[in-house]
Amino acid sequence: MKKITTTIFALMMTVIVMGQTRTLQPVSYRGAFEPGVTAWTTGWTNFRPDTIPYPNGAGAFTKKITKSITASTKWTKNTTYFIAGPIYVKAPAVLTIEPGTVIKGDTASANSCLIISRGAKIMAQGTAAEPIIFTSGKQAGNRNVGDWGGVIILGKARTNATGAVNIEGLAASTDNEFGGTDDEDNSGVFSYCRIEFGGFIFSPDKEINGLTMGGVGRKTKIDHVQTSFINDDAFEWFGGTVNCTHLVSYRTLDDDMDTDLGYSGTVQFALVIRDKNLFDASTGSTSEGFESDNDPVGTVRTLAPRVTAVFSNITCVGPYRNDLTQTISSKFERGLRIRRNSSLRVFNSVFTDFNKGLQFDGNDCILNAKNGLYNAIDSVNATAVKYNVFASIKNNAYMVGTYSGASGLYPAAPALTADSMFNGMLNTYQVASNGLFVDNINTSNYNM
Repeated sequence: MKKITTTIFALMMTVIVMGQTRTLQPVSYRGAFEPGVTAWTTGWTNFRPDTIPYPNGAGAFTKKITKSITASTKWTKNTTYFIAGPIYVKAPAVLTIEPGTVIKGDTASANSCLIISRGAKIMAQGTAAEPIIFTSGKQAGNRNVGDWGGVIILGKARTNATGAVNIEGLAASTDNEFGGTDDEDNSGVFSYCRIEFGGFIFSPDKEINGLTMGGVGRKTKIDHVQTSFINDDAFEWFGGTVNCTHLVSYRTLDDDMDTDLGYSGTVQFALVIRDKNLFDASTGSTSEGFESDNDPVGTVRTLAPRVTAVFSNITCVGPYRNDLTQTISSKFERGLRIRRNSSLRVFNSVFTDFNKGLQFDGNDCILNAKNGLYNAIDSVNATAVKYNVFASIKNNAYMVGTYSGASGLYPAAPALTADSMFNGMLNTYQVASNGLFVDNINTSNYNM
């Protein structure tokens, strides 16, 4: 895949939202990869995890984990760990995992997943040469989406939920509550890790994601994480302020990047690759590259904190994969869907080969997009989708979505059109994805 080349000098981008300063790395290109530089995915990622015969520890030693971790514990690479059922790391315990360690989900036990509870920590610092691997307990050739659960990290940062809130996909308990008032909360480190074949179905339409983050604070370190063949979402943020970099979503069933409950961190550098044969077939959902909600219903415009997360330098490749003549499921929808009062911000990214490109869905989101177009981006109600490339989109590159007109909170329909979005916010569109990753940019991508 060719990479975008540029002719600009990009300055450091600083975003100020509700008094919070968030800084992204300065770069001079769109998408996830720098031209002429070895891709950051090299070495630690794996795009054929179904074929890898993971060893059972260096000494063929295995250990089955069946009980909660209540005291600080270290997992070492000379042992393969089998997670059987929901395994909680409870405060104040710290789970440390050595680089190169393999953790398998026991497919014979329901909801086999690893949950880091509020106040506990995970210290999973892998390396490019020795990533930490969370995968299916089945043998190579027999692994499939939803074999086990995934990894759930819960913290004490703010959400916009009222009262105690429990993470989705598990029976409610105090151990899986998340959120609080500490936006600087630290849940540890999750770096150079792979999560494969997750998304166990707890009940219909209630699956566990690849990596789920609930109220995770910004002192937590999350980078270089690949999720593959996940039966629900690849990455989902429920509130919190954690900043993430270098994420890979590969062949996810539902959504790749999902935000909810007021998530307000940053995500920079991510690769999304869809598979036309893997999609969410449930009646209540469609498969999107991005799905962003401020809260589950999005009916209160003042609900805070808002989803004001900033995503930048994302390369999102849809199911058509440079061939719009293919037949794909109608369950595949948009590269980017912003709905339910979200004020998501997306910059310097590439969305290609989807059925639809960008959609602002509903009154609030259309108004938020108008704020982002005509007013300051740091406004709490502003949405910005700026300096992006949309290419090879089957139907609509841009959709305003539904708007019910003047009444109550909602004024007359805003002047928000495809032309205003693409010209006013400096997004571009091209018909084919051939040559997509060769592009010249003449203005700073970070001039918001």
